[in-house]
Amino acid sequence: MLTPRLFKLGLLTEVDAPALAGLCAAWSDFRVTTAVLKKKGLTFKTRTGYIAQRPEVGIRNKALQIIRSFGSEFGLTPAARASIEISDANENAEDFFAAIN
Repeated sequence: MLTPRLFKLGLLTEVDAPALAGLCAAWSDFRVTTAVLKKKGLTFKTRTGYIAQRPEVGIRNKALQIIRSFGSEFGLTPAARASIEISDANENAEDFFAAIN
């Protein structure tokens, strides 16, 4: 699970819950749209015979942008990790989860 690891590294605090929720929502959107696209393909034929991109492609692309944005805030990319200083391990991860629930 990602959140306990981020908390132990000092990259997640109680006030980060909205940003974490945004990351999780975007990740959910990415997974759902990826499953749809895997099953149905990237395009479809309209009633007039035109080949069009499925709406899920745009939704997935936007989700990836949001994931990248929030992910860099939490140090989830190599470039982001290179620019942050990670504090000592936080042993009170359970306190964080109790506070946000």
